[in-house]
Amino acid sequence: QEEIRFLINTELIAARLVTQALEEDECLVMKGAERYSYYEGYAETFQFKSDYTDTTERDSLQRRLTEIVAIDALRFSPRAAVTTQFARTCMLRELNKAYCGFLPGSGALRTCPVATGLWGCGAFNGNPQLKALLQLTATSGIGRGLLFFTFEDTVFAAAFQQLYDLLVHYRVNVGQLWSLLVQFSEWRSP
Repeated sequence: QEEIRFLINTELIAARLVTQALEEDECLVMKGAERYSYYEGYAETFQFKSDYTDTTERDSLQRRLTEIVAIDALRFSPRAAVTTQFARTCMLRELNKAYCGFLPGSGALRTCPVATGLWGCGAFNGNPQLKALLQLTATSGIGRGLLFFTFEDTVFAAAFQQLYDLLVHYRVNVGQLWSLLVQFSEWRSP
């Protein structure tokens, strides 16, 4: 997903040249990136479709009112992915990383919902359900909305919506959700 974002907002590529490896409590905030192209497909089918004229409003410095945040996910080996990422320390690291990345900045974008998706679930072998719940916990904890993109995985989208509806129905708060995740982690531990 981030590869696509960097290709349609090409000025983001420059950030890669000047950014060091992120620490456990760091994220990279890139403000004002302009989009230049439409695309279609994903992975092997990804291709340029046409030029894009970005009409996003500008701030007082003439930057586009965009804020793109990079947060690195833990990488899990395929064999260990099933158990390791549910360890409390791994969940806490990912929750803290999402929290750092999703904290609202200043200005017009501070009340916007967070647009995210299957962070760390591709080549990094993250569990989509766990990552979605951790990102929901982070956004809820800081009072921001969540726009979660499943990239046409309608089964996962429906299941996550159903789970979200249950959490709302039973008025599960952030602390309770974290406690449930920790309980699940302890139950899964050998």
